Amino acid sequence: MNKVMEKLKSLLSAFTRNFNKLFLCLSVLSIPIPFYVMFVILLPQLHYGFKDDAHSLIALPAAIFVVVLCCYQIIKGRDNLFVTGMSGMMCIGVLTMFNVITLWGFSDSEKYQSVRVEGDTIIFEPGSLEFSTAIELDYILLTNSDLNKAMVTGPGGRTDSAYYMKYRLEKNGIKQVHAYGDTCFSACTVLWTAGEQRTIDDGLFLGFHKSTSGDKVSRVNAHLYKNFLNDELINIIASPDQDYGCPLDEDYISILEGEDSPQKSNLIQQLKDVCSNNKVTFDDLQNFDGYII
Repeated sequence: MNKVMEKLKSLLSAFTRNFNKLFLCLSVLSIPIPFYVMFVILLPQLHYGFKDDAHSLIALPAAIFVVVLCCYQIIKGRDNLFVTGMSGMMCIGVLTMFNVITLWGFSDSEKYQSVRVEGDTIIFEPGSLEFSTAIELDYILLTNSDLNKAMVTGPGGRTDSAYYMKYRLEKNGIKQVHAYGDTCFSACTVLWTAGEQRTIDDGLFLGFHKSTSGDKVSRVNAHLYKNFLNDELINIIASPDQDYGCPLDEDYISILEGEDSPQKSNLIQQLKDVCSNNKVTFDDLQNFDGYII
């Protein structure tokens, strides 16, 4: 028994002596992952301007890990910032891999939105728009050429992922975006505004509302809809709270994009009444009777 305990103490002592070396080796293997995550989160912010507090999936736990590791090194009398930084990056990579694996491997495949290609068209399947959706889109854009159209659908999802994918679609020359299916709500509407030519299925109402950031505070972020309408109109149609939506179909959007007219002014007044006062829930969106114009 004593020999077993001595062996365990020896192994524990060896592990402690090589603690930093172990983290250094693992961090080197995982370096590309945090860089990619930062690329996904920060690139559209750099392009459109830092107007949103787009949050990382793993910023908080990674920060806690680095603080704990720094405290450990201080207690042990060590001062190796390089190893500390690399270890922090490793933590980001591991947490990101865990997030993506759980989305892809341990969840209902119909719950999360996947992406496929059909001819020259990128098709977003029904489902919740997540970080894994952005990864699939990047793979498609990397392995396919001559793409010029996207079809979007879904109940929404992560705003930061939608923001990134909008940027990627625009940078890859996607000119036409079509909303199809049973619903295009929340983050789906952000993705829909990527195109220069935007169309919507007959009878389908898009559902705009406030976006929610990492602090769980809902707010109108007009910059998410850059190149679509103007900030004044976005502040109206994106004013509903979570679980509510501002219904707009292709005809109403055509009026809002057109010249000033009595019809447009009347529609705007009704939008203020319906959307700003949370009169249409997400469940009632497709049963909306329309505006009287």
